[in-house]
Amino acid sequence: MARVLVQCPVRERPAPTGYWMNPTQFAAAGARYAFRCAACGEIHQWMREDAWLEGTVPPNKVPSVKAADPVAGPAE
Repeated sequence: MARVLVQCPVRERPAPTGYWMNPTQFAAAGARYAFRCAACGEIHQWMREDAWLEGTVPPNKVPSVKAADPVAGPAE
């Protein structure tokens, strides 16, 4: 089991939601959840797309894959 984290929109830092899930439960999470944020004290809502399990890469930090440059023709 791992803590479910989200990015606090007020403090702009990771905040625990108070929920603990294993990867299977997290993958199946489809509801909208609410929690009182430990970072700012406000109540936030989150969905799986907004969250990540502690110890994994946050969704907004996943490295983007850039398309390779087109192969140039032979040098003349």
